[in-house]
Amino acid sequence: MTAGGTRCAFEMRDVSKQIGGVAVLNHVSLCVERGWRHALVGPNGSGKTTLLRMLAGRVIADAGEVRYQGVTLRSNTGRTISRVRYLTQHFSLYGELSVRENLQFFAAMHGVGAQARAVEDAIEDFNLFGYRDARAQALSGGVRQRLMLACTLLDNPSLLLLDEPTAALDAHARNHFWHLLDAKRTGDTTLIVTTHLAEDVAHCDVVSQCLEGRIESTSPVVGSTNGLQSLLTP
Repeated sequence: MTAGGTRCAFEMRDVSKQIGGVAVLNHVSLCVERGWRHALVGPNGSGKTTLLRMLAGRVIADAGEVRYQGVTLRSNTGRTISRVRYLTQHFSLYGELSVRENLQFFAAMHGVGAQARAVEDAIEDFNLFGYRDARAQALSGGVRQRLMLACTLLDNPSLLLLDEPTAALDAHARNHFWHLLDAKRTGDTTLIVTTHLAEDVAHCDVVSQCLEGRIESTSPVVGSTNGLQSLLTP
């Protein structure tokens, strides 16, 4: 990591957070470099999701500092988080709307230019043509996740937060999910993903192990899943 955080897309400095009297983040310091993919691994309850929610502006730190592109995040509104997109493992679209209508809604909500073209491109890029008029609630888990990813990437976010995005997918759907994400990868988008799966970590540049609200270790991912199991199951 670059000293002083000059290349950090986001930086946490000695961040702590309690929820219901329980310390879910405990003096966390972390830097994720711009354009990198950073995996967060660890058992349930280790603070991974709270960390993502804080970066999305949905949770505010009790102590310490969170900086996004050099700007301190102090609230859950404003321009500092305008190009941050948060994708959960749970279905979070409008079930009564069709695939195309969901894409049109998100394009309008985020002010995407040339919206009609952007929607049609997303349908093609994410192999959704055969489902374009189907209601989102009727889609399979894998297709739903593709649609959520397509909506999330419509406006080319600068920071993409993925919370266990492939946990409910089979191996084929998981591989297809990462294939689509790889095809969209640019140096402009920083990605942070929480996962229990070595296959997900293998698509990242750096992995941090979370345990009891702390960052226990951070190391590069060297292109294989060898040695990752000890991080995934402490």
